[in-house]
Amino acid sequence: MNGILKVWGKSRLALVLCSIAAIVFVLSSSAPAVSSSTTSSEAQSGSLDFVIGNGSEPRSLDPSLINAVPEHRIYMALFEGLVTYDPKTSFAAPGLAESWSFSPNGLQLTFKLRK
Repeated sequence: MNGILKVWGKSRLALVLCSIAAIVFVLSSSAPAVSSSTTSSEAQSGSLDFVIGNGSEPRSLDPSLINAVPEHRIYMALFEGLVTYDPKTSFAAPGLAESWSFSPNGLQLTFKLRK
C-alpha cells in the first residue's frame, strides 16, 4: 500500500477509490432483470404480474386525457384501437377491427371486429 501512495499520492488514490465505489453503487442499484419464464404454479393460478418501467406515475389512464409519454406507454400496452397505422404507408391498418366500410353518404363507419 505504501508503494501505491508514493506513486499516485493520496488524492489520486482517493479519487480512484471513490470512482470505483460509485460505479459499484450504480451497477448494484439498477433494477433487476425481469424473467420471462414462469413457474407452473404461477401459470396454473393465473397470478402473473405485468411490470412496466415507466419512470413516473401517470396522471390519468383515461385515453381522452392522455397527453404525456408516461401515460402513452401504459395506454399502448393496455388498449388496442380499432385500427392502427402502417408505418410504411401511414394508411390505416387493421387493429381490433379486421375490416371497415363507409355508408354511401360517408357519414357512418361500420367496423367488423375480429374474434
